[in-house]
Amino acid sequence: LFYFDKETLTDFEKVCDSITKVSPLVTISSNNLVYCTYTSGSSGLAKGVAIEHNQLSLFITLNKNYFFKNITENSQTNWFAVTNYTFDISVFELLGSLLYGFTLNLNPIGNAEYLLNSILDNPKGILQITPSYFEELIEHEKAISILPSLGLIMIGGEAMSEKVVLFIENYLSSNCVFNVYGPTETTIWSSAFLLNNSKRVFLGNPLDNEFIYLLNSDLDLVPYGSIGEICIGGVGLARGYLNRPELTKEKFIENPYKPGERLYRTGDLGRWRDDGNMEYLGRIDDQVKIRGYRIELGEIEQVVTSHTAVSQGVVIARSLSNSTDKELIAYTTGEATAEELKVYLKEKLPSYMVPNYYVKLESIPLTSNGKVDRKALPDPEGTGLQQGVYVAPIT
Repeated sequence: LFYFDKETLTDFEKVCDSITKVSPLVTISSNNLVYCTYTSGSSGLAKGVAIEHNQLSLFITLNKNYFFKNITENSQTNWFAVTNYTFDISVFELLGSLLYGFTLNLNPIGNAEYLLNSILDNPKGILQITPSYFEELIEHEKAISILPSLGLIMIGGEAMSEKVVLFIENYLSSNCVFNVYGPTETTIWSSAFLLNNSKRVFLGNPLDNEFIYLLNSDLDLVPYGSIGEICIGGVGLARGYLNRPELTKEKFIENPYKPGERLYRTGDLGRWRDDGNMEYLGRIDDQVKIRGYRIELGEIEQVVTSHTAVSQGVVIARSLSNSTDKELIAYTTGEATAEELKVYLKEKLPSYMVPNYYVKLESIPLTSNGKVDRKALPDPEGTGLQQGVYVAPIT
């Protein structure tokens, strides 16, 4: 609020009146930059993703009916914004609520109880959230009674844990719940899968005017049902990386099947299923080699979080004590002990995929974007962990 005395107010009105009569010397086209979001890569060096007006406006307008066809356009519909503005999905919350006629309901980032109370006070709202933050919500007992009141839930940014899937299956089956997928480089989301009554989660199908190829290392299409790198094309492709032409050339390639168009190489692995949905199979750079075995960390995480006494679980591979060899380390919240977990994992996984180190945490650290902050996970030394017993080979 601004307060003016009568004389100042008159001067202020004159200034405003003069401003409105001056045409700005700026011409904005659909190809101008609308924002640049910095995202960290596997190298640890942040890269700026340059998004143009036309990519953002097309995403918001083309996907209105896809996600919001069951949501009535009125100012009483609350969109609960829980995303840091440095994460590109926050743009969907900020501008989507404005353009669709909803109320933008701002919530402190990471305060699960505050968010649940906001939803309780404003039912039939919209929530876009990462799986890690959603796990924090469902840790609260009252989430079971509050979250079903939402009219639409979009969950994305990471792979969902089994606990999230079970919660949706048990308590949100009547809701409109989407698993959404898309890297920053393709403007917010590129595909979606409606979870209602589904016991498994997939990436689904491309959104309007987006398309997805699964390619091998030679950029050939892989056979149907085979694993390939997810490459995305269509209206959402970013201009490229700000001031990094070589990286742009490496990741934004010419579409070998549509001359004159481009594809973005995501580094994610997937395959098409018989039912027409795409299945996510992890990151190319999440594959690690431990004692000669190639391992998918996400596969171990899924088994860890399936234990009934584990609330959340993360598995990483890290060199310890100045060793060049990497060790598998499991970080968990909940009541499960290291001995219980090791016995459980031995029943479900081959021995080379069973972690030797187990660290129990009060909570899994999250980045400002609501994703698991793997770099903030502590080394096992000095954390009071219990280490699995290593048995050397005999023959």
